[in-house]
Amino acid sequence: MSIALLRTTLVTFSVLVASLLTSGSGLKAMPIFFDIEITPISGPRVGGSASGSFSIDGNLFTETGVETFDRTSGLLSFDFLIDGFAFDIDYEGTIDGPFVTFTSGVLTDYDYATSPGALPAVFFLFPTEFAYLFIGDGGVTDTVFTITRRSITVAEPASLAIFGLGLLAMGGIARRFKS
Repeated sequence: MSIALLRTTLVTFSVLVASLLTSGSGLKAMPIFFDIEITPISGPRVGGSASGSFSIDGNLFTETGVETFDRTSGLLSFDFLIDGFAFDIDYEGTIDGPFVTFTSGVLTDYDYATSPGALPAVFFLFPTEFAYLFIGDGGVTDTVFTITRRSITVAEPASLAIFGLGLLAMGGIARRFKS
């Protein structure tokens, strides 16, 4: 075995070990997105339209027990469009939320409320219903909804290191046969 091949093998091995030691947080995909389609069924905004989405940090999502995410702890995005009015995670008039809560990996609650000086609205989810209220409407709009979860798979560093090791090994073998 030549000195150059031995050196390449040692460097590759040390890169592999370093990537394995640092890949603990890369095991889950991040972020995890949730899309919500909302259909008003009763109340003042029947016939309107609503939809939304939010995303959370997949590395913080254990899917065990009760987990709550907000702007400071894992809620990455929060965007809703209700009857032409847009609400997002950075809306200046927000006084409560947004936050989302999961129980054993199932979405069980989220809340969002704006101040009276801003576009006055509140929306919330209970385990069986999503509802929203625009101040001045005269009541709560109840809805039916569907939630779709989608994840974007991100390759972890250890997988990339193993792939790189394989490429280096193939290059070393090809070089050996060439000479």
